[in-house]
Amino acid sequence: MKSILNNPYRIAGLLAGASAREIKAKIKRFRVYIEAGEALPANDSDYSFPVLGKLAITRELLSETESKLDLDSDKMEAALFWFYNANFKDEAAIEYLKNKNTKEALEIWEKGTSSGLISENNWSAFHNLSTLYLWKTVSETRTGAAITNNLEKGISLKIKFLGSKFAGKFVSIIADKTYSIKPVDLEKMFLQTVKRNIEQDKITTPTAMAAILAKINFEAKEEFLKGFVQTFVSEIERQVEAAAQKRKANPSEAADAGIQLLQNTKGRLEQLKEIQGEGLQYTSSADKVANELLQCAIDNHNDFQSKLEKPFQGLMEMINRKTIPTADNAYKFLNEAKPLLLQLKNATKSSSYSSDVIEKLFKQGQRIAVGKMVRNRYDENAGITQGLDAKDIHTSISVRIASDAEQMCIAEVNANSPNQDLESLAKLKSLAKLKEVATRALDVYDMIDKMDLTPKFRKEFDERTMQLFDLSDNLPKINTRTASDVEQMWIAKVNARSSNQDLKSLVKRKEAVTMALEAYGMIDKIDLTPEYRKDFNKRKGQLSGLLYDLDRAIAIRKREEEKEKRAARRANWIKVVCTILGMIIALIGTIDGRIETTITAGLIAGFFIGLFLGWIISSIVNRIIKSNE
Repeated sequence: MKSILNNPYRIAGLLAGASAREIKAKIKRFRVYIEAGEALPANDSDYSFPVLGKLAITRELLSETESKLDLDSDKMEAALFWFYNANFKDEAAIEYLKNKNTKEALEIWEKGTSSGLISENNWSAFHNLSTLYLWKTVSETRTGAAITNNLEKGISLKIKFLGSKFAGKFVSIIADKTYSIKPVDLEKMFLQTVKRNIEQDKITTPTAMAAILAKINFEAKEEFLKGFVQTFVSEIERQVEAAAQKRKANPSEAADAGIQLLQNTKGRLEQLKEIQGEGLQYTSSADKVANELLQCAIDNHNDFQSKLEKPFQGLMEMINRKTIPTADNAYKFLNEAKPLLLQLKNATKSSSYSSDVIEKLFKQGQRIAVGKMVRNRYDENAGITQGLDAKDIHTSISVRIASDAEQMCIAEVNANSPNQDLESLAKLKSLAKLKEVATRALDVYDMIDKMDLTPKFRKEFDERTMQLFDLSDNLPKINTRTASDVEQMWIAKVNARSSNQDLKSLVKRKEAVTMALEAYGMIDKIDLTPEYRKDFNKRKGQLSGLLYDLDRAIAIRKREEEKEKRAARRANWIKVVCTILGMIIALIGTIDGRIETTITAGLIAGFFIGLFLGWIISSIVNRIIKSNE
């Protein structure tokens, strides 16, 4: 603190209360040494207290000191920040200080002020101890807590002294009898000097000093703190304006601006209220902060909603759309949702929106608000505190999309799982489709696994994924059991057909084998266990061989039947020809008289003779043709 380290009394090597003659003599003596270029004698600078720090005395500094100690007002201000020897206790403490023993000096003066009551015997202890504590704000450990503690003790002790009747006595000791100053002005002189030192040396903040003064009762309190009030009001307005500018420049950072505003003004508002209660300046400042906090919350909420609107609506339209539940549609559904989910994620990631932050701004602002209009505004906008956190919105929609896609896959898997009530070929078709569905479903599950999901959904999803893997891995066993049943059924049907070699029996047996091979073809398309497939391929080859044999037998049987038909047709033509010839011959013979009978009898006889001859001739002809084939 410069008022102590560069105190005119310290430069002159004197205690407060030194006479004008002593001051002039000491300064004159110092000038002689300085002009001669010699060091000052140690005993001449004892009261400069080297323990307080180095002091370089120059010709200019001496002139400045002489000027300050010549005016009563400057002399009074300097005395408020320097030591005074009023009694033997002060003398002992000052001796300790001269010997750089601040601890002992501190103990003496602390003991003298321990009662808290000021008297003729200890008023100087309050004054001196205050000065020592104020010096300690710029010495020893420069931590915030230590500085504030020393500052508070120094100010409190001095204010208590200046508010006592002994302050007047001190003034009369320091200044000329013609000098007069009111106690309230003396307090203001001290506090203004402390404030100036704090600001120049950056010992602490004016806010910290105001907080200290707010705890103390003294005559100049209200008038002196007016300056702090205006400082606080200006600082609050500056912070409100800064938050508004940040909010308008980038609405997505409005919540951050609000939180920063809350942090930067909360302490000042509390101190402002402590200084003047709920006065006009506090009320106005509080409502400005409350209004800006609410606007930050509103802007951040609206910005967040606008960024989410397009991808959110797109995803909700997808969710509400009616889609046939298949794994292929689920795959398309996820691919369609992927860019929208990414937009939603980027919107939530880039936004500082958080329902917790919005609620904090709202509640803190509502608590700060004083005016009715501001409070009503909070009531009107209470809805902005309701809603999910940014991250939760994206995760919740992701879970819904994932769940819908998964349900599509599950529906198709269940629809194609073997049903005992299905006919065997339908079972095979379901199994062939099930492999394709399960493979596609696993692709869908792989896409879902890469999405942002809630821990609960992911845990259950992982379990269902393992079930789908188990189904896919066990398909060969499931297929094999069904294939075996189907195969046995068709073998039984083939064996049930007659083994006769007539064409009709052969055709029916071929039909059974053909249908069986169709079933075998369906079985061949599904996954089977290696052992079963090996035997199955042999049986399929045997069945194919049987079909080949049946085709040959049917072809041979058809040729034989065609020959028999041709022979029968030849025989019939020969019989017809012979019969007609026989009847013609008989008719001619009867008419010529060669045959003695009636025409009718002749015709009848000719018919049968011709028929008999036709049978004999056709038999001979067919045998000759057959033997030549």
